[in-house]
Amino acid sequence: MGLEGAAWSKNLSDAFVCILIYIYCTKSKKIRETWIEWNSNAFNRLSSYIKFTTLFGLAGYIQEFSFYILVIFATHFTTTYQTATQMALSNSQLWHYNFFLGFHVVMINYMATFLMAGKYNKTQKLFQQGLFITWALSMIIIILVWYNQAIWANLFTDISEITEHLKDTIKIYLVVLFFDAIQLTLGGILKGIDKQKITTIVYLIAYIFIALPLSYYLAFNTDTPIKGLYIGWLVGAIISTISFILIFWKTNWKIQYLQIQRRMLKENFGIIKEQELLNKQGDIYLQY
Repeated sequence: MGLEGAAWSKNLSDAFVCILIYIYCTKSKKIRETWIEWNSNAFNRLSSYIKFTTLFGLAGYIQEFSFYILVIFATHFTTTYQTATQMALSNSQLWHYNFFLGFHVVMINYMATFLMAGKYNKTQKLFQQGLFITWALSMIIIILVWYNQAIWANLFTDISEITEHLKDTIKIYLVVLFFDAIQLTLGGILKGIDKQKITTIVYLIAYIFIALPLSYYLAFNTDTPIKGLYIGWLVGAIISTISFILIFWKTNWKIQYLQIQRRMLKENFGIIKEQELLNKQGDIYLQY
């Protein structure tokens, strides 16, 4: 958890430094006087990029923030063994989360590359292939952990009370692992086809407004606080997974391609070029 906290601190400090540099460049008279290519629109594209990347990364931060709130909940369990068990589960969850986060990034790049090139059929095949690979990898991890429960539990501690708690919660943990893997891959796919806004909204509703309150209620109002905590998280992961699948199936690939092109043209050439693309988009709408 300390490593993740350090990463968060670095991200926040980098963001703060970037904001200060941006303010200095836009407000400083010396910059305006010495920059030969300076004009009133010099930072227009930069502003749009900042807006785009902020929204792009916000979805991941929402989920990570929710995960840290779960850890805070665990510090208020009635016994230290329960808290220690939750900490061990959190460390294990970070392993599989970061593993599939790498696949998440791969899917973003592949989906964006093929869709921007107008290869709609290839993009849909990538969705199917990515989902299958994620399913296969998650099942391999689940089987390995299930048949090596003792080894897995002893990775974190040799205290018998904690290892027994870990073995007792392994079923719910493995289900969470599966849906975390699927929703992370689907989230990467949607970001890759320029649907980061709806992805962020889904994460916000699923984890902040549903998963966290449910986790808190089940953790402190049932006899199995650790399972209750993870059941709430599991509900958020399932909601995200189902929502992402529905969004993907309802996507019109030709229209989505044109929307990406429209955004890029607007950022680079302004509204005149965008209007030409809108006219082309209208022609495609008439075909459906």
